[in-house]
Formats: sequence, structure tokens, C-alpha cells
Amino acid sequence: QVDKEKLAGILSSSRGRRHLKQMSSHATRDVQWEIDIVDDVQGPYHIVLEKENFWYVNGDEWFEILDSGKLMDEIAALVNDKFDIVSQGDSSIDTETATAAAIIEQVEADKASAETIGGNIVSKLNSQLVTIDSDQAEMISATFSSISEDNTHFNIQLPLDSAIAELIDGVVIAKDRDLDYRITTEILEGGIRNCFIIEKPDSPELYPVSYAFDESVVFEYSVDDYGKRDGSVCVRNNSGESVAFISPPWATDSNGNALDTHYVIENTTVTQVVEHKGKDVSYPIIADPTIGIYFSNYKWEYVSAYKGWSLRLYPSTAFINLLQQPARSALYAPSWAAVYNACHSNSHWINTNSMKGQYDCHLTWAPTKTYYGIDAWRPYVSALQYYVTKCNP
Repeated sequence: QVDKEKLAGILSSSRGRRHLKQMSSHATRDVQWEIDIVDDVQGPYHIVLEKENFWYVNGDEWFEILDSGKLMDEIAALVNDKFDIVSQGDSSIDTETATAAAIIEQVEADKASAETIGGNIVSKLNSQLVTIDSDQAEMISATFSSISEDNTHFNIQLPLDSAIAELIDGVVIAKDRDLDYRITTEILEGGIRNCFIIEKPDSPELYPVSYAFDESVVFEYSVDDYGKRDGSVCVRNNSGESVAFISPPWATDSNGNALDTHYVIENTTVTQVVEHKGKDVSYPIIADPTIGIYFSNYKWEYVSAYKGWSLRLYPSTAFINLLQQPARSALYAPSWAAVYNACHSNSHWINTNSMKGQYDCHLTWAPTKTYYGIDAWRPYVSALQYYVTKCNP
């Protein structure tokens, strides 16, 4: 429930009005809820909440309520829940499959659209292409645009036995014919998220996923600058370049309790171990490995006010999602290596230490930005100064 009077008061305050930005047009996407508020003094309000954005609508005009810290916190505090959208499925879909879709929808992710074409489930987004054979759902083919010279292409083999896939609200759902678990696949911008739905106490504890890249690669546990792991996996090519990542493993039961889980790497197969047998857990259990690329694009831009060049890095949605998880310390070094390898040979690249400091600052304090502006002319300062200056010393 929403305290409409309080929300109207926040929006009509001088502080609220200062943080309204007029938008000439806006095509809503991923709307979570909408409400109308009638205020005798200020007039009617129509509020739209998306994944992370609030909008105030007045006729045909849209006003974005900018993320201004306390203002957004106050508005968000009026909302009791996260407005999870649970798929109702289709009347022709069996109950278990619909339930699987509903379970996965409770874990937020920004999915790319997908459709069934000629017996395949296909997702296209710019130069990104992901294909799944509906009759052999264990095989996934993916091509992603990246900041390296060539696109990143790989195949995924899931631990399924000739599974048949169904596409429900953008989620691909497949069930192993002999074992008590399902695997859902969500296609993100710059990544693929597979969820194992472990349904019973005698379901397996080992979930191996095999990967085949177009180039020779090595899978290794990611470590930070101090040699500490966060559970994630880095994929490197023969040149040592980081070409992809696998997010840290996690697993929760239906009550939201975390389970012990970890990866075991064997060549190009990564097995997620979910220790649930003989434990006091509530089924079903969700375990979620995501593979993705760090950045989908970059460009250099001349900033005339400073007479210098700025490197704009465009993080993939998969990478942004990963950066919002608590365990992320080991992402800094390999993702920076990917940036350095792709961009440092350009003549605009100078002040490596300063650019690395700005980069770390963005990953720490502003990971959800559309792009990270790394300015070559800025000085190298302490971590505190990067924070105080909002990554722009």
C-alpha cells in the first residue's frame, strides 16, 4: 500500500519540484505499478514506477523524478514490497512450468526479448544473438558484441537430457526427463542467466555447465588485487585478456535462506555444487549461475571544455546486475584488464593510474550508470578524493 497523501506532499514540495525533469515523450517499459493521486491544492498526479525509475505524468508530458538520494528514499519508503510480478502463465501450460516461471520472476533481471522462430527460441538485440533449439534445450548458442576487436561467441551445454523447452514471458523453461530439477534460461543484454530449480530432497547436488568458445580460453577463479576470491570465474583467452565472467554462485530455498554453494572448475566445465541433501531446507531451491561480458561497447569523446579526451565505457546489463551483488571485489581487476587490453593502445589513453582510479570509483559508487566516463586529463588522487569528487577529481 502507498500513503498517497504523503507521496503527493513530497512531489509538491519545493525540493520535489526541483528534482522533476520534463520529458517530451517516454515509452514505458517494464512498468511495475501505476497510481493516481488527487491533491486539492496541486491537482491530480499520475505516478508510474518502473524497475528503478519513478515518473510523474501530466497529460502527455512525462516528468522523471531524478534519483536525488533522500527524495527517492522517501518515495521508495512508501512502498511496502518490491512489486514482484508473478507470471500467470497460459491455460495450456502445466502448473509446474508456470510455477517455475513465477519463481524466477521473483529474482529481478532485465531480460532481452525472445521469440520462437522455426523451432528455435531466438533473441536478437542489436548485434547480440542467442539461439536455443526447442527440442534440445540443453544447447545454447550465443554471440555478444564486446569491446574486444571481435564479438564474443560461445556455446553452452546444460546438464539436461534431450529436454524440450517452452518460452513463457521471455523465460525459457526446460525439465530434465529423468531428474527432479528444471533449468530456466533468461537472456540479458550481454549475458545469459541459467537458474536451477531444485525441487526435491533427492535432486542432484552437482550441476555442471560446459562452455565452448570460438577461441582457446582458460577458466579460473577471479581474484582481487590482494589475491582474494569472491566466488566468480574469469574466462581468459591466450593473450590473457578477460573475455567473459561467471557470476559468484548463490542458492536460496523457498524461504529465502542461503545454502552453501560453490563452483568447481574442470577445463571449460564449471560445476555448481549446491549442498542441500540432509539439510533443513524448504523446496524448491534456486541456484543461479550467470555468464556474461563486461562491456558491450566503448567510444572516445573529445570534451572541449577541458580540451581532453574521455573514454566512455558501456557496461552490459549482466555486468551491472553483478556489480550490485555484495560479493564483487574480484571483478575489478579482470574487468579493468579487459578495458586496458581493448583501449590502451589508442593515442588518447594517458594517465593510466588516474583512469584506473576513476574506473574503480564508478564500479564502487556508480555501477548502474549507462556509461562510465573515464577522463584522461584528470589527476591521480586518493580513493577518498575520488569519492568526494564523485569520481571526477
